Amino acid sequence: MHAARLQAAFDHLIGHRYVAARDAFLAMVARTPADAHARVGLAAAFAALNEPAKAKFHALEALRLAPHDERLTIGAAQSLVKAGDATHAVKVMEQARSAHPTWYRLRGALGVMYENLGQLADAEACLRECLAGDPTDYLSRVGLANVFASQGRADDAWRSLQAIAAEGHVDQHLLEAMAGVSSYVEAITPSEAYKAHAELGRFYAMHAPSLTFSYPATDDASRTLRVALVSHDFNDHAVAHFLRPLLAHLRRDDLRVIGVHTGLLTDAVTTQLRAHCDEFLHLPQISSADLATRLHAAKIDIAIDVNGWTTGHRLAAFATKFAPVLMTYLGYPHSTGIANIDYRLVDSITDPPGSERFASESLLQLDPCFLCYAPVFDRADMQGWTRPARQAGPITFASCNAAKKISEGAIAAWSRVLARVPDARLVIKGRGLSQEGTQAALHARLEQAGIPRERCEVMGQAMSNPDHFSTLASFDIALDAFPYNGTTTTCELLSVGVPVVTIMGNRHVARVGASLLHQVGLGELVASDIDDYVERAVALAHDTSRLAQLRASLPQRLLSSPLCNGKAYADRFAATLRAAWKTRCERGVRDRT
Repeated sequence: MHAARLQAAFDHLIGHRYVAARDAFLAMVARTPADAHARVGLAAAFAALNEPAKAKFHALEALRLAPHDERLTIGAAQSLVKAGDATHAVKVMEQARSAHPTWYRLRGALGVMYENLGQLADAEACLRECLAGDPTDYLSRVGLANVFASQGRADDAWRSLQAIAAEGHVDQHLLEAMAGVSSYVEAITPSEAYKAHAELGRFYAMHAPSLTFSYPATDDASRTLRVALVSHDFNDHAVAHFLRPLLAHLRRDDLRVIGVHTGLLTDAVTTQLRAHCDEFLHLPQISSADLATRLHAAKIDIAIDVNGWTTGHRLAAFATKFAPVLMTYLGYPHSTGIANIDYRLVDSITDPPGSERFASESLLQLDPCFLCYAPVFDRADMQGWTRPARQAGPITFASCNAAKKISEGAIAAWSRVLARVPDARLVIKGRGLSQEGTQAALHARLEQAGIPRERCEVMGQAMSNPDHFSTLASFDIALDAFPYNGTTTTCELLSVGVPVVTIMGNRHVARVGASLLHQVGLGELVASDIDDYVERAVALAHDTSRLAQLRASLPQRLLSSPLCNGKAYADRFAATLRAAWKTRCERGVRDRT
């Protein structure tokens, strides 16, 4: 009887019925306080319900009651992470790793934990230990491929994932990894990248909640619309820099804007974004079925996914078609592959004519740019920041992108640039580059490409906003990553007067840089290929008067550009939503005649 109750409680947990899971586990703990399995399940339920203190208490009780159970140790540590105590979780896992040499599953779980924390060298070591003991551990093989991608070794990651797929191991973990990694692979074609996303979309459609929603076949094309933006990241996240100017200007008589925050984290940015919405729903850890049902009940007319396939996405809910019109926007640089999503918002540079072949959604161009940016600082904040290195010595080139965007092709191009500007140096700054082991691995790649350690500095991203922007302002020229261009960092660099050289690639993810630069009149820094990229970077380095002019003019040019014109952007956005709604209404009329 107890085993059946325990299984039923875990079924609630797996099904995202967290209140029911909590109540079931609480009843079992009341009857049997020493039941470590019930304790670890209760910890997971409390973590999902955003009650971190209770989650931590029961996780630690589970560890005290069953210190030599591998699965319980993993589960308790994962609950500690979700409760906000990753440091304690890692300590618990490392102690178990030392005490139990044959706990290979734990090593795999610890590797994934390290990868999520950005400790990539530790992540790789743990996952390799797991696979040395159990080469068949499927999740660790996928996890190691994800670590390769996070290290900038996308080609290695892609080959590893393809090998797993060839063996017939195809599930959600593999498909999500392949779709994510495809954006970083240099040699992949737009068709191959789309295929990875289409397969993932089909998988989600097959496993979407079995729900049927109805709404009128015809409707009033001019009535007030209820528009929901659904995001895991209504907080201090890069996405907020682009959501804020839109939401600040989107409210109008014929739209009601509903923010739907599905992530746990709330902060001052959440408060700012909430203030710009007519309604705001905070629905953390809600199941896909419950989210779809809740939004359908809220009579949403147009629902906009702002995550794509990023962390915390809710595309399983979107696969149910809970609203008459579904869109995806901003958070992800590719088609979702979800057939029930009607539209994807792009622009004519990122997705020129013909791009429709590589999207499951219809493409709507928000020209001149699909983005609108709000700088995070006032111009007065720049006073006293470090000036460009050129005034005191050699040119400083910089790459300010996450480690996973640092491709072999980009490194080779940067080596060619440095060879042509012999006194220049390169700074690489970004997420995933804080750990000493990760820095050493990147330096080895750089040295192999001909960039000696003394000409390149590698630094992590973690620092306060003033320090971050002061560091950016010390650079002379930024070299965009490819094939996956920078977005937030490109805007930040332009905001402090640092020009960016980019390449016009063959798909959205590789053309965002071109779209951004065209908004500030820097089309001459958009290269057609790698040779052109090198030439433009070298020419700019030798043109000191041009660099001085850009340093002085770029911040204001950015602020005066379409990229920072929130009102005009919101007007275009609203008009695009209205046009999509009218198309839906007209289609309904045609279908009935």
